[in-house]
Amino acid sequence: MKYPAIKQRAKAEGAEIHWGDETAVVNTDVRGRSCVSAGKIPMTLRYLAEVG
Repeated sequence: MKYPAIKQRAKAEGAEIHWGDETAVVNTDVRGRSCVSAGKIPMTLRYLAEVG
């Protein structure tokens, strides 16, 4: 099935199309901004909460 047909079917069904690839799409994704001093590893608040 080619994309135009997929798009048409999604529209007919009131659905959304979401794209993903092999770049580690996971349900624990942490998006956001962070900053860190040069030479340090940035840590998200979620990561810090998990490792304590």
